Amino acid sequence: MARVSLAKDSNSYDAVARALSLIKDDIEVPSKPVLVKPNMVSDHVDLCATPVAAVRAVLDFLQELGVRKFIVGEATTGDTIAAFERYGYTSLPDDYDLELVDLRKDETVDVVAYDADCKPMTFPVARTVVDS
Repeated sequence: MARVSLAKDSNSYDAVARALSLIKDDIEVPSKPVLVKPNMVSDHVDLCATPVAAVRAVLDFLQELGVRKFIVGEATTGDTIAAFERYGYTSLPDDYDLELVDLRKDETVDVVAYDADCKPMTFPVARTVVDS
């Protein structure tokens, strides 16, 4: 059973760091790059994006556990690269072995899933998501 943690703080970095520390023993470090998928609904409305400080907390936490390579992937409404710039994400590769990826422009792979009636259906998913 998966555990969930919750922490509250006025500082998003501290809140995320505290929440992750509560489930530290449940984390398994993969050998391949880790995809971090923030939430950026819009490329121009600040409250529609995960603060870059919260993502830094995730990256620092995982780096302490041994993750060395990261991918931050997003498919925002509008221009994803402009959103990365507007919200401060373009500074992340200065501090981490990290690639910023626009998932809308990524190659796709067909993935099979099952609907409510257990019938298989195929849909395209960004290769970066499938491979990470």
